[in-house]
Amino acid sequence: MNEGELSVDLVADILARPFSRRTFQEKLDLVRGGRPTPELANLSQPGKGFVRHFQASNYERYPWLTASDGRCKLFCWECLLFAKDKFSVWSYTGFANLNCLTKAATRHQSTAGHLQATVLLKTFGDTRVDSQLNEQVRRERELHNEMVKKNREILKRLIDCVVFLGKQELSFRGHDESSQSSNRGNYMELLSFMAEHDTDLHYHLSTNRVFTGTSGKIQNDLIYAIAEVMGEEIKTEIKNAPFVAVMVDETTDRSEYGCCLDKVVAQCYDGAAVMASGLNGLQAKVKDRAPMALFIHCYAHRLNLVLTQGASKLKECKVFFANLNGLAAFFSRSPKRTQLLDDMCKRRLPHVAPTRWQSTSRLVNVVHEKRIALKELFDHILEHHDEYNEDTVLCADGFDKRLDDFEFC
Repeated sequence: MNEGELSVDLVADILARPFSRRTFQEKLDLVRGGRPTPELANLSQPGKGFVRHFQASNYERYPWLTASDGRCKLFCWECLLFAKDKFSVWSYTGFANLNCLTKAATRHQSTAGHLQATVLLKTFGDTRVDSQLNEQVRRERELHNEMVKKNREILKRLIDCVVFLGKQELSFRGHDESSQSSNRGNYMELLSFMAEHDTDLHYHLSTNRVFTGTSGKIQNDLIYAIAEVMGEEIKTEIKNAPFVAVMVDETTDRSEYGCCLDKVVAQCYDGAAVMASGLNGLQAKVKDRAPMALFIHCYAHRLNLVLTQGASKLKECKVFFANLNGLAAFFSRSPKRTQLLDDMCKRRLPHVAPTRWQSTSRLVNVVHEKRIALKELFDHILEHHDEYNEDTVLCADGFDKRLDDFEFC
């Protein structure tokens, strides 16, 4: 690079902003551009009867020599870029004593600092370690992003399964979720069915050993996450709605979420006194804070009451439900019987609660599903009658016969 090719004093620019503070591309451009070799017509020094002027042939004699036209001084190009001693004559202050140039230049090019700087200049850009590391990091980032994208797609399938089961009001877990089980539960079976038609999901379930998304904890986490999102959406809808009506089917405390009482215009509960009483019931307490919240009896509960009272007037129905309630009570009153139920049926009978009007239907379904296992349980009690008291044996004999009764089953 000669002086005519320079628009600025490159050496002065490097002194103002050192080579080490520049970007890699700027460094590469400086190294590839080579040293500037200005003519330095103003650099001279008087001698004994003569004036010594700088000769451009010195650039050929010393391949590392460069100069600053503005400062009118000589520098070492290698040391200017790579020297560890940033305050030496050849890399910082500049050399101007032409009478001693040959001696000083010869001594400088033999120093360890100059030789190290020369090696660094020769090898710069050949094996760019940080570039290789950056490329490796880039590839790893791309692989990571691709893996994240795939995991998100798998997570969408898992969320779809949870939403489907929740919408259909189906249970998630199975009694035996091992790979040898014929029924691993609705969640596992639904995932297996989806995997038959989804190659990505099938590959994930068959190869991934870190996160499959099938554990009970993951199922619960997904349920809680979806419930939280739904709760936030409901709160947003309530916030944007001009009026709100509240239907409550249980007494769970949700006070931490708060409620826009000034928007409540209706409240709906069952007919229990603690809920519907106009004096001290829940509806009265709500009206104290929200006077516009009219109370409406839940028609679904009315229908349940009508069906319950109607069924109780039929002998067959009354006997049927009495036996069902007796079955549930038989096991709930004895830890020993409960343990036997867990061992032989792998499932407990739900308790019947008058205020939980779905509990009876669940009890009917469980008894129907576990009828054979219950028969074997009662036969076991009768065969080992000496291990149980008279009341247990008597009830087991009665329930065993009832499970064979055509009208009951």
